[in-house]
Amino acid sequence: VNNVTLNFQLPPSPAGWSVQFGEYGGEVNLAVNGDNVGADAAEFQVWNGAVFGGVEVQASGGLGTAGGQLLLIGPGVSVLTIGGQELWIDNVCPLS
Repeated sequence: VNNVTLNFQLPPSPAGWSVQFGEYGGEVNLAVNGDNVGADAAEFQVWNGAVFGGVEVQASGGLGTAGGQLLLIGPGVSVLTIGGQELWIDNVCPLS
């Protein structure tokens, strides 16, 4: 999704959602339930452990040059907005 932002309308999931990604340059952005963290970041790791939109964000891997995983922990995720430059998104899946 080079220079594109995706907006997912998600069905309820009791535990949250998982998103696999590859970040290979530029900036990324993330919002949960319309709560945008504000500025773009170089990598998803910046938001590891943050809570916004009523959901905890856990980020592993990535670090601006590789694949990784985002976990959105909590039952309240209904809208996920994610995008960036040189960004790959795969396997947006409910957590069980």
